Amino acid sequence: QPPSTSVDAKQKQDDRGNATNPGSATFLSLQLYARHCFVPAVRAIEALQEEGEEKKDGGLDSSADAALSPSDDPAASGESLATKQHRKSTRILSTLEDKLRELDVALGQCRRTVLGRIPHVVLKPHPRILEACLLLGDDASALSSISSNMDLDKVGLTAALSDDAFLNEVQ
Repeated sequence: QPPSTSVDAKQKQDDRGNATNPGSATFLSLQLYARHCFVPAVRAIEALQEEGEEKKDGGLDSSADAALSPSDDPAASGESLATKQHRKSTRILSTLEDKLRELDVALGQCRRTVLGRIPHVVLKPHPRILEACLLLGDDASALSSISSNMDLDKVGLTAALSDDAFLNEVQ
């Protein structure tokens, strides 16, 4: 059963109540990502594996297999190995699905606790850096030029790079 179908009405109401908090919204996004990306991917792998096993099993004649003893059938040891590998991969996929469910629960718990109430942080740029950004304007080509190749003379920051007081303020 997918984790998303086991959510009751109270949790849905709690989800809507916490959605306004940016920290909570981050956990909700991670939780939904795990539910809608990872869980279906694991289920698809399981389905493909089961489909492949059905195709292999469908081609064998069960009466012919029953007539052969293990010593007469040279492929018996190979089938045994294939069966062991199938069981191992099934166990791994089952464990992975369990861990994804645990992740879903843990993210939901984090969202509802103190960790889910991470305050929204607004960083204010230094006035000289803000002024340099305004000099670049709203032109998309100017914004794409913000890199190590940017002309610092054009925006008036060349002298600021050697000013220790400015660099300390920016830190």
